[in-house]
Amino acid sequence: MRLILITAITAVIAATSSFSAPLQGRDTTFVGYFVTHFLGNDEAIYQRVSNGNNAYSFTSLNNGNAVLRSNVGIEGVRDPYLVASPERTEFWTLATDLQIGKTNFDEALARGSRSIVIWHSTNLVDWDANYLVEVEIPEAGMVWAPSAVWDPSSSQYFVFWSSQFYAEDDPNHNGSATSKPIIRYATTKDFKSFSVPKDYAKGDDQLRLDQEFQLIDGDKTFARFMCDDTHIFQEVSYDGLFGNWQRINGVDGHINDELREGAASFRDNQDPNKFHLWLDNYTGDGYQAYATSDIFTGYYSHDSVDGFPSNMRHGSVLPITQSEYDTIRSRLGN
Repeated sequence: MRLILITAITAVIAATSSFSAPLQGRDTTFVGYFVTHFLGNDEAIYQRVSNGNNAYSFTSLNNGNAVLRSNVGIEGVRDPYLVASPERTEFWTLATDLQIGKTNFDEALARGSRSIVIWHSTNLVDWDANYLVEVEIPEAGMVWAPSAVWDPSSSQYFVFWSSQFYAEDDPNHNGSATSKPIIRYATTKDFKSFSVPKDYAKGDDQLRLDQEFQLIDGDKTFARFMCDDTHIFQEVSYDGLFGNWQRINGVDGHINDELREGAASFRDNQDPNKFHLWLDNYTGDGYQAYATSDIFTGYYSHDSVDGFPSNMRHGSVLPITQSEYDTIRSRLGN
C-alpha cells in the first residue's frame, strides 16, 4: 500500500512466544505454485497456477478474468493473501477492504475500513461467499495488507496487518495521526472470531507496511520483509516471530534502491536453498521476480524472464501439492 505520512514513534518489539513454521508445510512434496493477486486497474481477486514447478511461468485461471469480487464493505479488495490450514483441508483468502476509485489514499488512511475481507474454500477452486470481519479498534484509521501464520503450540492463527492511529478524543480522525502505520496482530481459530489486537512491529521514524514472513530453518529462524514507504527491507530472527529481529545491511538497509512494495516470499519447490522474492513495482508493471541462494545476505538477483506475467499487484504465492495442482488445472477455464 502506498502513502507518505508524518509523526514519529518509539521502536517497540512485542512480547515473546514459541512459533513453528508458517503455513507452507515443510514435509509435503510440492509440484507447483498458486498465486493470488489484484490488478492495478481492477481491485478484485485474480489467480494463476504455475506450469509445473516453474516459478516464472504461469497460466491464468478463469480465462484471465477476476475469480472473486467483493460484495461487502467498500466492494473492492487489494493485497490478497492465501492461507492454508495445517492439514491443507481448508483455505482462506484475506484481503484489504479498499476500492481506491471510491475514495483516495488520504481518506482511506484516516477513515478507511477497519475490517478484513475473507473468503473460505476446501479445494482452492470453490469459494464460499465473502464476508467482513472488523479486527481493529475505533482509533485505527485503516487495516491494510493482512497475512496469517499458524501457531501449533496454541492451535490458532496469528493474523497481521498495518494500521495507524488517532487520538481517542478525535473520533472522526480529522486531526493528525498519533502514529505512522505499524504492524498489528490478533489471533483466531476460524477467521471469524478474533482476539483484541496488539502491537507487533513499529519503526523509529518510518512507517511499517506490507509485512511478509519466510521460514528459513527449523521452527524459529525466519526472515520478514516490510515496506518503509518507498523501499523493501529484510530482517532476520533466530528465535521465532516474536524474537529479536536484526535488519540486514544495517538500520537503513534495503533489498535494493528501487521503489517497491508488497513483497511475496516463497521457497523454491526443487531447490531448498533458493528463495524467491517478488516485489511490486508500483510505479510500473507490478511484480518483478528476484531470487537468492543465500537469504541471510539480503542480496537478491533480479530475474528478468521472458513470459513472466505483468500487472500482478501485491498478492501471495502458495506452494501446492499434486492433488491441489490437479484440481486447479482441471478448472482453469471455469
